[in-house]
Amino acid sequence: MGFMPAVELSYIKPKNQRLIAVSIDGEQASPSLAQAKQLRELDKEGKLNGDVIDGILSEKKKEDRGVIISMAELEKYFGKEATPAKMKEQIMTLLDEWKEKQPPELAKAPKKMEKDK
Repeated sequence: MGFMPAVELSYIKPKNQRLIAVSIDGEQASPSLAQAKQLRELDKEGKLNGDVIDGILSEKKKEDRGVIISMAELEKYFGKEATPAKMKEQIMTLLDEWKEKQPPELAKAPKKMEKDK
C-alpha cells in the first residue's frame, strides 16, 4: 500500500480499519489514494461498513499511465555515470527516430486509442 493511502486510512476508526484490512486481504488489492479518501469520508459520516468497504475496494482503479524502468535496467544500456536527465533525453531521441520510421497507419494509432477511451 502506498504511503498516502495509508495516512488516510490511519484516521479511520480502529474497528473499520480492521474491516478494511480483511477486505484488502480478501480482494488482494490495496486502496488507491482516492479510494482511501472515500473510505475516510464515509467513516467520518458513520456510513462505513464491511459491504461498503468491499464495494469500494473491488472497484476497478484507473490504470496508471506511467512506465517504470529501474535504474538497474537502464544502467545496462547507459552505464552508472549517466544522469536520469541524460537517459531520458536519449530515450526520447531514440523514440522520435523510431516513430519517424513507422508506417503512417502506426503513427496515427495513439490518436485512435485516445478516442477509444
